[in-house]
Amino acid sequence: MMAGLAWMIVANAAVLLAARTAVRRCGTGRPAADLVLFLLFRFAFIMALVIATGLAGLLTPLGLGLVSAALLAALLARGERLDFPWNLDLTPGIPRLALVFLAIFAARAVFQTLIYVPIDGDATSYHLPKVAEWARAGHLLVDLGNDPRAWFPSGLELVEAWWVIFLHHDVLIELAGLEFLLLAGAATWALAGWLGLGPFGSMVASLAVATAPGLSGQAISGLNDGAAAGLVLAGAALVVHRAPPALLIFLGGLAAGVKPTAVYALPGLLLLMFLVRKTPPSPNPGSTAWIAAGLALALGGFWFARNWVYTGNPLYPAFTKFVYDHLGRPMQRLGPSPATLIENLKVLVDFRLYDGRRPYHPILEFSAGWGPAIVACGLPTLVWALRASARMRTIAVAFAVSLASVLAQVVTDRFNLRFILWFPALPALGIGWAVERHRRLAIPAAVALAFTLLATTFYSHYSASFLNFHCRRDRWTEGAAWLLEIFPDSRVGTYGVFGPRSYLLYRPDFHVEVVSIRADSAADLRRELDRHGLDTLYAFSVHPKSPEGGILAEAVRQGWLHRITELGIYRARR
Repeated sequence: MMAGLAWMIVANAAVLLAARTAVRRCGTGRPAADLVLFLLFRFAFIMALVIATGLAGLLTPLGLGLVSAALLAALLARGERLDFPWNLDLTPGIPRLALVFLAIFAARAVFQTLIYVPIDGDATSYHLPKVAEWARAGHLLVDLGNDPRAWFPSGLELVEAWWVIFLHHDVLIELAGLEFLLLAGAATWALAGWLGLGPFGSMVASLAVATAPGLSGQAISGLNDGAAAGLVLAGAALVVHRAPPALLIFLGGLAAGVKPTAVYALPGLLLLMFLVRKTPPSPNPGSTAWIAAGLALALGGFWFARNWVYTGNPLYPAFTKFVYDHLGRPMQRLGPSPATLIENLKVLVDFRLYDGRRPYHPILEFSAGWGPAIVACGLPTLVWALRASARMRTIAVAFAVSLASVLAQVVTDRFNLRFILWFPALPALGIGWAVERHRRLAIPAAVALAFTLLATTFYSHYSASFLNFHCRRDRWTEGAAWLLEIFPDSRVGTYGVFGPRSYLLYRPDFHVEVVSIRADSAADLRRELDRHGLDTLYAFSVHPKSPEGGILAEAVRQGWLHRITELGIYRARR
C-alpha cells in the first residue's frame, strides 16, 4: 500500500508538470482560460499513460509508476518547473464567508469520496466493471463482460483507473468525477470573467454550478454525463477567450473519448465562435497546439478503432440488434426531430425543472437536477442580466441553440435531461451577475446554495447505506450483503446482458475474478460452468421472458441448476 501511494504521488507530479509545460507552450495567455486548459491537459496525459501501460500489460502500480517517473525525470531534465503563475485573484474582493463556503464544499467532496460507493445501475453494470477488470488483470484489452454498452468510449474510466491502480483499491475512484466537476467550475469562472464579473461574482457562479444536484451527484456516481457537461462548458470558455482552432480540436478529441453525445451541443458552440469572431484572438501557440490536437484525436479515436478491429463497427453497439431486442427502442436518435424537441421541452418545463417527482439521484430520474439555487435565484437574475449585458445575450443564444440541438436528438425517457447538465451554468452566471452588482442579493443566493449543498450531501440511495454503516469497510449497499455469504472469495460467474451489481462482485480491492458466461442454450451454459469450474452463478437482472431467462428456466427444469434466492443466484448440482 505504501509503495502504491509513493508511486501515485510521483505519477501525479508527472502529469501536473506535463500539463503545466503544455500550457506554457501553447496557452492562451489568459489566466482563466489557461486554468481550463491546464485541467484538460492533465486529463490528456492521464489518459495517454493509462492507455500506453494498459496496452503493454503494465497497468500496475509499478508499471504505471515507472512510466510516470520516466516522464517526470525527462521534464525535470529539460528544466521544466511546476509553478502556478495564473493571477486569478482568488482572495481580493471575495468575502470570507464565500471562502468558508468553498472550504465546506471541498470538505464535503472529500467526505463523499471516502464514504460513498457508486451504486447506480449503469455505473455498476458497464461503466465501472471494466475499470475493475483493468485493475485486476493489469491490461486494457480484457473481457468487457456481457453488457454491450461497455464498448462505449471510456475516457472517464481511464481517469477512474488512474485513481484505483496505485492503491489497487477503489476508495478514491470518485476523484475522477470530482476532477471533471472542478473543470465545470473552472470553465464557469472563465465565462464569468469574459462577462466582466469580478472574483466574487465569478466564485458564486462557479459554486452554483458545482453544487447543482445533477452535476454534483454525477461527480460521485461513476457516470460520465457530468464529465461530458464539464467538457462542453470548457469548450464554451475556450471559444469566448478565442483559443486557437488547434486547442478546440484538442478539446473535441477528449470529448469524443469521454462521451460522443457531447457533440450534440456543437451547433451552439459553432454559433458562439461566429458571434465572438470580432473579439481579439489569443496568441497563436504555433505547432505545439497541433501536436496536442493530434494526441487528443488519437486518445478519442482509440475507442472507435478498437471497436472497429474487434467488432467491425466503430460505433458498436449502435446499429446492432441489441439496441432493439433489449431496450425495445433505439438508445438514442440518429438526427434531430422537431417533435422530440417539443416533447423534451414540455417535460422539462412542466415538471422536471422542479425536481419534485423523485429524490435527488445521479441518474436524474424524472428530474432536471438544476436545484433550488439555479431555478429560484438563477432564472430570475438571468432575465436581468440578459437585458443589461450584450455578452450575456451572446452566451445565452449559443446555449439556447445547443439546448435545442441536444433535446432534439435524445429520446424522451426518464433520464434524458442528464445530457444538458451544462445548461445550468447560464442561470448560474445570472446569479454571479446579480451579486456582483448588489451584494445584498448574496444573502438569498447563499441560503439557496447552502440548502442545495445540504440536500445533495445525502442522496436517497446513499443515505440508507451510510446510516446502516455500509461504508467503505464492506461497501455492500442496497441489500447486496448476501453476496458475501453466497459467493467464494476468488471467482464469480455472471450471466445475462444487464448486471446492475456486477462491479460490486470485484470487492473493493479487486481480488475477485468475475467470469462472464456466454451461452445460447442450457447445454452451453452447463459446459461453460464446467469449463470455468464454477458452481454458483449470478444472474440478478435476467428477465424471465428474455432469451437468457428462458435458458436459465430450462436448466432449472432439467434439474442440474437450482435457484437459491429470488435475487438471481443459481447453483449447479454436480
